[in-house]
Amino acid sequence: MLSLACVGDWLDQQLRTNPGGLDGVEVVWVGPTLDALTTHDHARSADVVVLDLDHLGDDPLSTIDALRQATRAELFIVSYHFARRDLLGLLRGEDTRVLQGPLTLSALRGQLLGLIVRDILSGTDKAPRQENVSSPNEMPLITNSRDDITTCPTCGARVPTYALQAPN
Repeated sequence: MLSLACVGDWLDQQLRTNPGGLDGVEVVWVGPTLDALTTHDHARSADVVVLDLDHLGDDPLSTIDALRQATRAELFIVSYHFARRDLLGLLRGEDTRVLQGPLTLSALRGQLLGLIVRDILSGTDKAPRQENVSSPNEMPLITNSRDDITTCPTCGARVPTYALQAPN
């Protein structure tokens, strides 16, 4: 399953009102800052990172380059409200998409559809992490309900509950 990390709280708010809005995508981390993103293993290992242009600071190009080095993300989605056209052109690249915000879940899922389909066709669609599951047929569906999300005590990021549990 495609994993996604998001800087900012807009995604968390939208998932509360529409839990099925990102079917085929596992939201592994939602946090407040880029610093928090680079300190969490789940966030650094996400396939996709979604953030707002405002989070990139005064030098967005070097910040995106630093994120490329710090994470294993294959796609960065940068949303913006107001920005210079030349800056938006410089940000666009093979692994960076620039979209005018505010983003909706359906718009985000549309941007991820190619990666979702690729994961399904290549067979890398991983089963959700669950304990005490005896067979795949008995595996419960994971929802993005409020009960599955926990606030990280270190940085305040919203992460799935299993991400904060100690490994067995």
